[in-house]
Amino acid sequence: MTIMRNTIIGFSAVIFCLIFMGCNKTGAGPTPNPTIGVPTPTMEPMAVIVNGEGITIAEYQAELNRYMIATKDTGITTAGGIEPRLLIIDELINQTLLAQSAYQSGFQISDNELDERINLLTVEMGGTQALTSWQEHYGYTDNSLRGSLQRSIAAAWMRDQLIASVPLQTEQLHARQILLADEQTALSVKSQLDNGADFTDLAYQFDTITGGDLGWFPRGYLNTPEVENATFTTDIGKYTEPIESAIGWHILLVVEKDMNHELSPDAMLSQQHQVLSDWLADRRSASSIDIQI
Repeated sequence: MTIMRNTIIGFSAVIFCLIFMGCNKTGAGPTPNPTIGVPTPTMEPMAVIVNGEGITIAEYQAELNRYMIATKDTGITTAGGIEPRLLIIDELINQTLLAQSAYQSGFQISDNELDERINLLTVEMGGTQALTSWQEHYGYTDNSLRGSLQRSIAAAWMRDQLIASVPLQTEQLHARQILLADEQTALSVKSQLDNGADFTDLAYQFDTITGGDLGWFPRGYLNTPEVENATFTTDIGKYTEPIESAIGWHILLVVEKDMNHELSPDAMLSQQHQVLSDWLADRRSASSIDIQI
């Protein structure tokens, strides 16, 4: 039995450009447009205002409609039972923070480039009438669609800058664990190890498939920080004391350590998620966010 691991959550289905446009191919435009990314005074009712930049209720409702229809069609439910309206608001705030930082970092997209993206979307959806029908179905106007796409492109650009900072190699260790249901059993296994029992043999008694082999992982990869902290402070060839977590009692053997071990694809995704999550948390704490619905 292995420890549950974190997963990358990138942008969810509510983020327009990641579904339709492949926004990671954007770059700085050749012609600066000072109006891009600058809030325009409007009397439209707002769903949320982020650092003075508003997202209209109409756009929020269109995103919510699209999300609700998509989840109904696919049968996918929100992780953790999060209320859809809260999920949409959260994603729109994240997008706006990323987009704002992109523009502050020098990102530009001209009106012509945005027109090209919309033209490409029109072709991909089967023509102007198909796009118009799609907009009407979800509640997008031409302006709200354009604004949503523009913000999504900028947000995706900033996201890519952040995750590109994750190194290909980092400190990692290779560990094997024995996961027990209760403290009494854990203490009994620890006593057997102290009296010379082979760790791997015991591990296979409790996990007949992998023998508790967790493979290589970096800091921040396991979703049990108390287990991870103990493992990274244990010497090679040594095992930890029994450690309690939400899923049981753990005893871990450190098999190998490497200060510059190449990240596996799964570990890379985990590290990228952590970088993005930490960045968003910092930006939120330093931002003015006013939810008005």
